Amino acid sequence: MTSDRAGGEGDVAGDGLHVRRTPPADAVAFSQGSITRQDAMDRLRVRDYAGLLVLLGDHDLAPPRPSIREIEDQAVLFGRLWAAAGS
Repeated sequence: MTSDRAGGEGDVAGDGLHVRRTPPADAVAFSQGSITRQDAMDRLRVRDYAGLLVLLGDHDLAPPRPSIREIEDQAVLFGRLWAAAGS
């Protein structure tokens, strides 16, 4: 076991060139949308969102995506704003 960037322990596996560590549970929870950005930064002890994104990338995790409903709502709002700007 080795210490990972978030201060926890992680299992190390790899081919000698590419090392994979078990991601911290809080990084996985954030990636899945189970905890907020601020909770993840606090729990993982990273300074800012950029640090959180780097940590996610180091563990091949993606940041959470908005729900389909949120994306649709944003598209409708954009359409209304665009139409109003053209008037």
